[in-house]
Amino acid sequence: MWRSLQQSGDISGGEVPGFEVMKAKMDDWTVQMIDVTNDTKVDVVLTISGSAITALT
Repeated sequence: MWRSLQQSGDISGGEVPGFEVMKAKMDDWTVQMIDVTNDTKVDVVLTISGSAITALT
């Protein structure tokens, strides 16, 4: 996922950072914990910008 966001230009390129750096950079992103697949397990849903999605297609 991190590399895809780098390709979109939403985050800077380079090496994939460690978890703590990623966590700090994603601090203001919209993240929801919901059961998307109805398997009684919580899934993580991350909302990214429309421009990032467009850049990946």
